Amino acid sequence: MKKNKKTNRALSSSERSKKVFLIFTAAFLGCILLVGIIFGAIGIAKNAGAVMKYKSVYLNDGAASYLATSYKYDFMKALRRSGIDCYDSEFFWEREAEEGKTYGDLLVEGTEKYLCRVIVGSYLFDRNTRLTKDDKAVIEKAVDEVLEYRAGGDTDTFNEMAKEMGFTYRDFKRAAEMLYKYEMAESVIFGYDGASLESGEFSLECEAYFESAYSRVKLMFIRTEGEYATDPETGEQVYSEFDDATKAKIQEKIEYIRTLIYNTENDLAAEGMNEEAFDQFVKNDYPTGSINDTEGYYFSADSSYTQEFAVDAPEVVRLALSTEVGHYAECEVDIGVCFIYKCELEAGAYGRIGLAHFFGDFYENASSYVYSVSLDTYLDDVTVKDKYNAYAIVSKPYNQELTVKFG
Repeated sequence: MKKNKKTNRALSSSERSKKVFLIFTAAFLGCILLVGIIFGAIGIAKNAGAVMKYKSVYLNDGAASYLATSYKYDFMKALRRSGIDCYDSEFFWEREAEEGKTYGDLLVEGTEKYLCRVIVGSYLFDRNTRLTKDDKAVIEKAVDEVLEYRAGGDTDTFNEMAKEMGFTYRDFKRAAEMLYKYEMAESVIFGYDGASLESGEFSLECEAYFESAYSRVKLMFIRTEGEYATDPETGEQVYSEFDDATKAKIQEKIEYIRTLIYNTENDLAAEGMNEEAFDQFVKNDYPTGSINDTEGYYFSADSSYTQEFAVDAPEVVRLALSTEVGHYAECEVDIGVCFIYKCELEAGAYGRIGLAHFFGDFYENASSYVYSVSLDTYLDDVTVKDKYNAYAIVSKPYNQELTVKFG
């Protein structure tokens, strides 16, 4: 591959991601192990038998069939989870999934992309480290378990089971090693729990993940039945139910707030709600005494904080994630009513100490996103040979029984 001449033009986001990804992995680990030096005849043989390749990593037809038929099973499971009545037949794969594409087309595209990602992930693992004795033991154990529990420990039985899917036990072992490297490359590059992302080398990618995964909302909780107060004599928290007059005043206030929100949401000329007024209601009438009152709450479907919050207030989280920025929502909670205002994210909020409780697993989750995005920048550089039959996966059976799992 010819090297492009350096110019003064700005790098595209794709080129930048690829460049930073390579530079960072080398800097983080302190050394790059030179791999992929393949001597003459060995290299020629591997290349001749490959249906895809990226630099020093070759994927032969049998290993590709294992990965593809396993992906097909996962692809079908994903369709079923989304409510599509999916079954493995020519009739189904010829059904239109979206304008101009059948489900078979989507399967073919997804399979090829997945194979390319496994190849690139395997390469990135080799670029930064090598398999240790422990790694090899994990792979061997996972492979042996499939052979033992699915094929009675007999390779001939395994080969017979796999024949229609297009791979052998030997292909399976090759594919298992590549899969392990692909899955482990993320941790090798970014550290466990994505700790190395905190260095700032991938700040743009982390910000992109933040913008794609998180919602920021202001929450106004209004108690309608009673409240806890400190008993001056015992110092204990005691629940006190509101009297009828107090409940009536609270309901009157709730209706007033509803009216303001309704006027704003429907663009009426009457008095309405805005973020400043919302903040004043929280500050003066319904404070929680935390930084959340002024800074808002940060929710993401991926975060453990959000998942814990959703245990007690699932509807609050659902609306927080689904409401459009600049709009309001309302729901019932166990203490009464919650009004929600969806506001703009504050750039870099995940790095603020005062908001750390929202982002305890931010870098761990971001690493998967950054790894995925970074992998995709390499996919166009994977060589897909003419001998690769992309549409073969449509007619091949899916692989459910002979799948390897590590851990």
